[in-house]
Amino acid sequence: MLILTLLTGVALLVLLIVLGWALAHIARALEDIVGSLEKVAMGVRAIEQETAPLVGEVTTLNGTFEALAEGFGAVEGNLRRMVE
Repeated sequence: MLILTLLTGVALLVLLIVLGWALAHIARALEDIVGSLEKVAMGVRAIEQETAPLVGEVTTLNGTFEALAEGFGAVEGNLRRMVE
């Protein structure tokens, strides 16, 4: 009976060691992922800062494109009338 108890204790100790080793590897992998995500976040912030001045210009540009589209519509109408 004593041998069975000792073997169970040894098996439990081995299990805990393997579990600790696996958790350490998982922790290292997660640290690498965190590092990568920090780099991505830094890049996104840089893009946000670099494109911030474009906000007002895009609205103006959209208005210009809408006016241009209306002009093309008029040209299309004229061309259709010429073809008929």
